[in-house]
Amino acid sequence: MIKPFLRSAFISTVLGCATISSNAQGSYGNSKYFNFTYASLTSTEWASFTTNPTFKAKADVDGDTILFGGTNALGATRAKGGYTGAVKATYAELQTYPSMGYLSVYVQNGSSGSARNLYIKYWDDLTSAWITAETYVVGGSGDLRFIFNSVFTKRAVKVRIDSDGPYFWFHQIEAWSHKKESANASENPKILSFDPVAGTVIPSTGTINVQLDEIIKAGTGNPSFSGGTITPVYKGSVLQLGYSGLSKAKDTLKIPATYVVNKGNLSLNADTAVIYANDVTDPTLVSVAPVDGSKIHINDIAGKITFTFDENIALGTGTISFGPAIVTPTVSDKTLVLAYSGLAYSTSYTLAIPANMIKDISGNTLKTDISVKYLTNDRDNTPPTLLSQSIADGAINQPIGGSISFTFSEIVQKNKIDVTLNGIPAIVSFNGAMMGLSFTNLEYNKEYTVSIPQGAISDTTGNFFFPITYKFTTKAFATKALDKIVAKDGSGDFTTIQAAITSVPDNSSERTFIYIKNGTYNEKVLIPATKINVSLIGQDSAKTILTYNDYAGGAGGTDNSYTIDVKATGFYAENITIKNTWDQTGGSLNQAVALMTEGDMQVYKNVRAYSFQDTHYPKTANTRNYYSNCFIQGATDFMFGSGTAYFESSTINCVNGGQYITAPSGTTKEFGLVYNNCSITANANVASQAYFLGRPWKDFGKTVWLNTKMGAHVKDIGWAVWTSTGDDADNHLTGYYGEYNSMNLAGTAINPIRATWGKILNATQASRYTIDNVFNFGTGSNTWNPLPYSTAPEAPMNVALNGNLSWDAVKFAVGYVVFRNDTLIGSTIAPSFTDLKANENTNVYKVKAINEYGAQSLASNSILTSLEKESFGFNASNSLYPNPFSEVIMLKNADKVESVEFYNNAGILIKKSKSGSIIKTDELPAGFYTVKVIAPNAENFSIKMIKK
Repeated sequence: MIKPFLRSAFISTVLGCATISSNAQGSYGNSKYFNFTYASLTSTEWASFTTNPTFKAKADVDGDTILFGGTNALGATRAKGGYTGAVKATYAELQTYPSMGYLSVYVQNGSSGSARNLYIKYWDDLTSAWITAETYVVGGSGDLRFIFNSVFTKRAVKVRIDSDGPYFWFHQIEAWSHKKESANASENPKILSFDPVAGTVIPSTGTINVQLDEIIKAGTGNPSFSGGTITPVYKGSVLQLGYSGLSKAKDTLKIPATYVVNKGNLSLNADTAVIYANDVTDPTLVSVAPVDGSKIHINDIAGKITFTFDENIALGTGTISFGPAIVTPTVSDKTLVLAYSGLAYSTSYTLAIPANMIKDISGNTLKTDISVKYLTNDRDNTPPTLLSQSIADGAINQPIGGSISFTFSEIVQKNKIDVTLNGIPAIVSFNGAMMGLSFTNLEYNKEYTVSIPQGAISDTTGNFFFPITYKFTTKAFATKALDKIVAKDGSGDFTTIQAAITSVPDNSSERTFIYIKNGTYNEKVLIPATKINVSLIGQDSAKTILTYNDYAGGAGGTDNSYTIDVKATGFYAENITIKNTWDQTGGSLNQAVALMTEGDMQVYKNVRAYSFQDTHYPKTANTRNYYSNCFIQGATDFMFGSGTAYFESSTINCVNGGQYITAPSGTTKEFGLVYNNCSITANANVASQAYFLGRPWKDFGKTVWLNTKMGAHVKDIGWAVWTSTGDDADNHLTGYYGEYNSMNLAGTAINPIRATWGKILNATQASRYTIDNVFNFGTGSNTWNPLPYSTAPEAPMNVALNGNLSWDAVKFAVGYVVFRNDTLIGSTIAPSFTDLKANENTNVYKVKAINEYGAQSLASNSILTSLEKESFGFNASNSLYPNPFSEVIMLKNADKVESVEFYNNAGILIKKSKSGSIIKTDELPAGFYTVKVIAPNAENFSIKMIKK
């Protein structure tokens, strides 16, 4: 996606190169105009460029004045990467000129012959951004000449030659002026245009931009605007006049000739006057919905009446009544919205808006009262009926965690009696006519009964749903070990993640476990749509790192700039760091996606994603992603897209150089980007009031923050519009942007003044943002519950080493992964494992259980083994048993032992006992101990043991 960017950060970090300015090498009148900066790799190259500058005669360009010229380096001698005397650069920037006719430049590709783009940009003072004027494809390694024209229809602008490759070589740069030399070698500044143009109808308060042909500054004198107040701002070649207080039908803006001057202190040739038409017409009501005389429901889910006027409006004086109640309106552009509730059945109501309550932005008020009548509906005495459910009654082979959606004939709500699952209150959520029931960690191969008793559900008028029961059976238990192991050091099945993905069978109904050992994997990974039901299980999120360096300009667009793109359905990822290390901080082509998701039903747990612009891209509409305990870092729109994404207990971290956290795109779904119990943090160098919660990339985007802690870097206004002009100017009005229970990082509630179109949710509205509603509302039978994916089993207990490793079986574990000295050595479906190297070295063993999606438990207790000591004369690692122990410990070959010592986890000696075949331990509390066995010659060994 192409978005505005931050130029200041971009110039400071161009591949780590210095920005260099030359001395002036040409002239226009008395002014020097070369002042040409660029990012070069070496100062030597710059020196070779400036040694012998050449200039063409004025006659060669029809008498126009040359502004600057470069070296003439077309000799036969060719250096690697370019001609002798050429400059190797990542960009070339030409400082401001009065005007130019064309720019000519010889360019050689610097990307080993691969094609890429060359851009000519100009600096726009009003938006403070570089605007691309022309784009050229540079292919191969030949020396090409380009002549650029369109950018120079602008006046008094800085010009930049830019590239989407790492560098390019340029030489023989020439620029020519439109202006002829005058007798006194100087010319007065000229006004080129007014925005809005003269004669336009303008509001009583606003801004007029006056474009001149060169850089200007404040002169003397005072402009006038029919008695209004004027505030000037000088922005390069633009005079920006803010005004207020216009009151006439025709208003004349007068600018004295001396009011602006150029760098040479020359003023305009003459005074300037332009006439504008002021708005003196009152606003007019265009429509009201529902229309006058309509019947409305007392608990209408919309619950609002909308008035639309012929122009933008604001609130004047007075109060609006709806029957006996006073209502508070919401105003946005041309619309006024009134929310209602608590009306009586079969009752007539009059909605009254008094004259002067509505005004336009010029201060003209509505001169007549508005009166609209409505009749509420009769009381509904019909109970709701069940139309469908997402899983059929009597269904078998169902997952042990999931969701069931029930659709009723009308809007329903929960009452005091619980819906139950096998007699236990169930987790239910309501959204309109839908009820969702979520469950996780059920028993395998067991029948379950959903019961909706009398009084559990009613419609909005209190009619109870008739009781029903509903049955389903969970699937049989199946064990599973790891399928593929990726290890950078070659100790696994693959050394790259992509190779492991490629080996997965297409469209397999069976889940594939791919375990990734700690290491840094420098690769670009694509998981195609055919590789469904894949789990990427990292060993440690801080040490299992997938990284790549790419960006939109180099990859052919934002969609191709990813480090990993997941197109497949049913994907699960855990304990992985994903980085895009492209750190250019600006430019319309510097989007650099770390994680892009395109498939449905994806879950990310303990995943960390890093980039600058566009870090995470849930791209595809109608897809569902769930994030648990994740970390997302970026600067500009670093979470954006059309997908439905729910972030739970995650950290959103902002870095210096950006200002927008989210940029949702259009979605037909009720929910878009949802954040619950998250924290918005920032690096130490990020200023206060630096970041917006989001801005609307497209129409119908949606972002909601719930129970979120926010740092001081979040702006009080909260939300930003995408643009103030063009088709995207109203994006914020078609979407939904809200928050509930926002706090500072200390957990104290905050209540800043937000943008008027941002929503502050109440508790009832916030309660609709359940995982079940967000992912299943409107999906019919395609229900999904992500919690079973990320709900890990309990950690294995009572790990012992008696020849083989063994531990207690863990409920919900389909398999186990075993570590020796923090290195994965294998997996097993049984609660035991044989390691042939158990007695070869001193080792520490740990075990983790995994569920059917690959979620890992916490690590078990550690079991320590050591080498057999010659002086002991027996296998020391098996000398103490049982492990775990209770009242006593048995000691083999006690005659070869002097004493036994017990240390707690803090390393404190708790008990010391003389040797014996039976050592009493009844006085020790339950817990973990390091038990040290000491020989008469002071040699010793230690083993980790557990007291039950």
